[in-house]
Amino acid sequence: DTAASDTLPQPLGANYIIIRPWRFSGGLRFYFDGDDLSGFSWAVSVVGWKRGNDSLFFMAISPGTGEGTLAVRDWYRYDSLVFIPAVFGMIPGYDPYGYAFRVEYDSSLTGNVPIFDSLPYLVYVNAGDCAEVDIHATDANGDSIRIYASDSLPDGATLTDYGNGSALLRFCPDVSRVGDLVSISIRAADTSGYDERTIIFVVQSGKFKLTAEVYPNPIVYTDGEIDTIRYFMPDSLASGKIKIWIFNVAGDKVVELEEDINSSNIKRPGIHKIAWDCKNGEKEPLAGGIYLIKIKAGNKTGSGKFAIIR
Repeated sequence: DTAASDTLPQPLGANYIIIRPWRFSGGLRFYFDGDDLSGFSWAVSVVGWKRGNDSLFFMAISPGTGEGTLAVRDWYRYDSLVFIPAVFGMIPGYDPYGYAFRVEYDSSLTGNVPIFDSLPYLVYVNAGDCAEVDIHATDANGDSIRIYASDSLPDGATLTDYGNGSALLRFCPDVSRVGDLVSISIRAADTSGYDERTIIFVVQSGKFKLTAEVYPNPIVYTDGEIDTIRYFMPDSLASGKIKIWIFNVAGDKVVELEEDINSSNIKRPGIHKIAWDCKNGEKEPLAGGIYLIKIKAGNKTGSGKFAIIR
């Protein structure tokens, strides 16, 4: 049983109260009492967070009293429960508003919000091929479940909801996505709330080539900002060097980067990163335009291109 009170720091801002669940069944009851807000309204929610898995629960707040309650079931599914009170309104200027809250554990709070069955966090797919993920969700009360993407699906991805707590996620990347990490967030929802998971597709070269790219592409240059060179290793490299060269369209080398490989930093197959400040070998910012990138790791080489916008 926890009680606390605080003052909201700024309009449209929020305080975050983080609760670490114990590992046994049950849930939490949240009680909220906010000041009566003339021209404003309280927006209070709880996020159940776990890597690749979050659920959002909204608390209904009485506009007359500023009070509300919320029950979150099966709290052991999450690493953290984050209680978020915030003020929303259209009137400029305000004084800080106070609120109080109480949180109680209740062993009877099990079931209700849909729960995804086990889902993969990482899925490897070759460019030009397709990867499919079967999705299943259950609801303890037998409520109808809708499965959908929480954001727009990337090109090449489809999500088919079969309407019975089952769905199929299919992703078919083209060769331009080699080396990308493509995140797709899906939700299983009923009238009680939703469960959310994120699945990351790792796009590999179907021909197992060494590839390199600059991210983001194009780069909108900002002095002092660090960008990233990402490269895909089709094989392990236990010793030697990884060298990366960047050339302008005239073929002039503008910068050379290298990384020593030894027993303490063996490069495994997959995606790796090197930070780059978007400057040449003399530490001068590169001009806007198209650039070529070449990489050599062991006896393999790869290349690509990117743009800088100034």
